[in-house]
Amino acid sequence: MTNKELARFLPKFHVDEVTGCWLWDASNTKDGYGQFRQGDKMRRAHRVSYEHFIGSIPPGADLAHAICETRACVCPDHTAPSTSRMNTLDGQGNAAKNASKEFCSKCGGNYSYVKRTSRAKGYERRCAPCHRTRQTTPEYRDYQRDYQRARRAKLKSLLAHTLNLFFDAA
Repeated sequence: MTNKELARFLPKFHVDEVTGCWLWDASNTKDGYGQFRQGDKMRRAHRVSYEHFIGSIPPGADLAHAICETRACVCPDHTAPSTSRMNTLDGQGNAAKNASKEFCSKCGGNYSYVKRTSRAKGYERRCAPCHRTRQTTPEYRDYQRDYQRARRAKLKSLLAHTLNLFFDAA
């Protein structure tokens, strides 16, 4: 950060005496993070503050509000580099709440990680007893059958359309 940018940055926050947070008073994003124009780019103010006072953020890392959880805080001591996953799980959102659950609320079974069978990569978390029960219901079998029929019809239509384009062009 240049001296001119630093002179613009410093008056844009005030220190909360109780929490020690440096609360951003200038422009905020719609989700509550401070933003600061650096050069020709708008950047998150807490990232600018961390880079100036602490150092560079490691490549591929997010900057998590590890101490205060206040999005408008730009105090570099309140933030720490973190992975995106750890930042999400440390938060208060639905992903963090669901990840902390150990047992199914319907049957009390354990959640387990199962390799995904779809095109999506990785693993999904599900209750094995509920999943087995759901797969044996007639409604689920009907849903799977209808889904496969619609998928085959769509592929058949796409193939016919492609062949028509190919032969019409020739």
